Amino acid sequence: MTLDDVAARTPSLLQFTEHSDRSLTHRMFRYPAKFHVPVAAGLIEQFSTPGQTILDPFCGSGTILVEASVRGRSSVGTDLDPLAVAVSRAKTSSFPPGQLESVTERLQTCLATLRRPDSEYLALAKSDLTDDDYRRALDGLWVPAIPRLRHWFRNYVIIDLARIRSQILKLELAPAIERWIMVVFASIIRNASNADPVPVSGLEVTAHMRRLDAAGRVINPFALLDKALGRAVRGATAYASERSPATSTSVFQSDATTLQTPTQPDVIITSPPYQNAVDYYRRHQLEMFWLDLTSTQADRLALQPSYIGKHRVAASNPILKAPWAPSPTAQEWLDRMQEQAPPRARDFRAYMTSMDAVFARWADLLPAGGLAVCVVGRSTWNGANIPTDELFLEMAQGRFSMLDHLSYPVKNRYMSYARRNGADIAEEHVLVLEALPPDALP
Repeated sequence: MTLDDVAARTPSLLQFTEHSDRSLTHRMFRYPAKFHVPVAAGLIEQFSTPGQTILDPFCGSGTILVEASVRGRSSVGTDLDPLAVAVSRAKTSSFPPGQLESVTERLQTCLATLRRPDSEYLALAKSDLTDDDYRRALDGLWVPAIPRLRHWFRNYVIIDLARIRSQILKLELAPAIERWIMVVFASIIRNASNADPVPVSGLEVTAHMRRLDAAGRVINPFALLDKALGRAVRGATAYASERSPATSTSVFQSDATTLQTPTQPDVIITSPPYQNAVDYYRRHQLEMFWLDLTSTQADRLALQPSYIGKHRVAASNPILKAPWAPSPTAQEWLDRMQEQAPPRARDFRAYMTSMDAVFARWADLLPAGGLAVCVVGRSTWNGANIPTDELFLEMAQGRFSMLDHLSYPVKNRYMSYARRNGADIAEEHVLVLEALPPDALP
């Protein structure tokens, strides 16, 4: 199928079955723009077979990896974002029956001695520890070097979170279990903070949160952790009982433009970041610091330029100097943006250059005839739809042949969110590409 074929026909409707009662570990961590579970399951069933290895080079929170494992497929997940890697590893970890229950019970027993009385949390709903009380309570506790830490958290919440984290580390657990519990701990950070947990575009203290705080919002990190642990244990237990023991899952941090994998994948199934939609760099700041995945702001700034789809790409970003031969459609959009909004044109060029390198890596990694299944949504700019699916197909030509073009409506509330630049995605497209043999490559 050529680009002209795609433009001339309406995409076929992707068929998938809803699994509303199967959460497994998918609810362990609330992750923005998460792969819709029934879609992930449907794509795995339709475009791979048991025993194959699936690569997801933008694995995010690991939805494809979890669904692959319970369907008899091995998987490799990679992501540039350190928190995504930590969450995916935790969600695909399997533990012996009863082990997590035992460990979490032990942790909660230790934490019980550190909890404030409920009456104190009610009193703190409209107040906070004084600066002197905060400094005294902080004595000996580790806290992250988050810029403007006390803008994002109340004094007493910082103390509570630091006590919880310290107690987790004092248990001296096996590394895999400690990493799992730390991800559960990270899952409460946003709700314990002053930041609004709903917007996915970044990190902000909204007017809505200020109204809630003025009305007396109760923040009890220990109660939040109790609830998160219960949910996570139930999910992990279900996952361990359903995953195929014949499968393997590996997750590691990598830049998708230069990706190397330990084994050759049979199939790629992924949803690349949308341009200027979700700023994962900002969105995950608090969790990354509390998990010590980044120690300083300088560490984070060093990673920032490599995020694909970022808003406000700096003119000094090396990706803007990388070679790129734009397709006709890409050149048309670049010229339009350059004329009206040069910063937006920089963002677009950086995104397209990065994704062109990604498609080149996929062609190198897959065997001839291997499938690359790519989920993408059309964002808008200045009121016009950017045909991202067509742009991706133009990139793929010469490396892949087009097997199919599918679409489905986006109904899940946490996917239909307001994004930057009007990038509200009501429909997502699925491009099914087949890798060309080496002698057919340009």
